[in-house]
Amino acid sequence: AAVIVAQSYLNDFTASAGDFDTTLSSAWTLNTSGSGTFGHNAAASAAGNYYASVQHSLMGGAPGGVERFSFSGEVAYNATGVASGNRLGLAFLGGAADFTDDSYQFYVRGVASGGASIFLTRNGENVDADGSSSRELRDFFGHTMVFTISGLYVGDSLSIDAVFSNRTTGVNYTLNYVDASPLTGNRFGLMGADQSTSLTFDAQWNYFSLNITPVIPEPGTAMLMGIGLAGLGLMRRRRRGGRIAAGHANNA
Repeated sequence: AAVIVAQSYLNDFTASAGDFDTTLSSAWTLNTSGSGTFGHNAAASAAGNYYASVQHSLMGGAPGGVERFSFSGEVAYNATGVASGNRLGLAFLGGAADFTDDSYQFYVRGVASGGASIFLTRNGENVDADGSSSRELRDFFGHTMVFTISGLYVGDSLSIDAVFSNRTTGVNYTLNYVDASPLTGNRFGLMGADQSTSLTFDAQWNYFSLNITPVIPEPGTAMLMGIGLAGLGLMRRRRRGGRIAAGHANNA
């Protein structure tokens, strides 16, 4: 899979899913007919974890070069049943293709746990949750959902807004978290988890979008950088001119 370089990336799956890494995941299928989808229709007994991730060249390492990012995906969910631990959503800032390393995850659970069904996690630990037991995956058969992540770096911290929108019912939930020690992976992905061995799990993603905003130097900093670069160029020209003059003198 390629590493994304462009600041803005959109894939509506009408042509290719070649940028996605699914090597450590259960099978994904690209369907370029019609509006295009990328997903999985696992038959009964085909339980597994479904992760499709992309890497972005501007992310990774300690934060400081990126001001903000936004990440979104739309999925049509057509399963006929769920297990309690089934999950569907997004994973981001992961260190591994299957997000088994450090990562944040934002998902809807098959059956509510602790009175909530929509979760935002950091390395598997819940950092925010919402949604009653009537907002579970088992209530969304035949529905289309949108998951959206907005991340803003403020100093050394990362502020995360995670929005779940059910396009079919009009239900919206927003979760929030501020991480003083944000994760630094560069993988963003689509995720599903099927823990049932007797029910099908059908989730077809309609698009994946990612936008990265790099830090823009302050005007004064940019001017100083420009002066510094100009000075380096002048020094190089002078040195080159001196070498040429010395060469002429030696040849005289």
